[in-house]
Amino acid sequence: MEILWDSFVDDDCPLGSETQSVPDEQLCLALSKVASSGSPASHTIRFQAVIAGIPAIILIDSGSSSSFLSSTMAAKLFWIQAIHQSSQVQVAHGGLLHSPAVLQSVEWSIDQCNFCSDFGVLELSAFDAIIDTDWLATFSPMHID
Repeated sequence: MEILWDSFVDDDCPLGSETQSVPDEQLCLALSKVASSGSPASHTIRFQAVIAGIPAIILIDSGSSSSFLSSTMAAKLFWIQAIHQSSQVQVAHGGLLHSPAVLQSVEWSIDQCNFCSDFGVLELSAFDAIIDTDWLATFSPMHID
């Protein structure tokens, strides 16, 4: 499994910093081209998932510096209060997107595995959520039954 995990590391990817330690006006995150376009590529895994009880398509992406939730999905989660935290998101193909808010402690699952993550809100068309691989490191080393 460690070999699989290492294959997701991309030394050319810009990594963002933790949102808690960077003031809003300096926060700049990265989103891979795959995450913005929806095209299949290496260093990504696509899953059918459930986000707060709502079926969703997510992308686990080693090229994204943070986890993001589509604005469409965020609107469906009206009971989760958004924290207004403005950030700029640099897309690998050169574009710049704006994330106006963060949803904290959003519960999501893949099959019978449950997780809880913070998500920046972003205009996404191909996926309901983008999961950065930092969350996977939290559960390392991984064990597969």
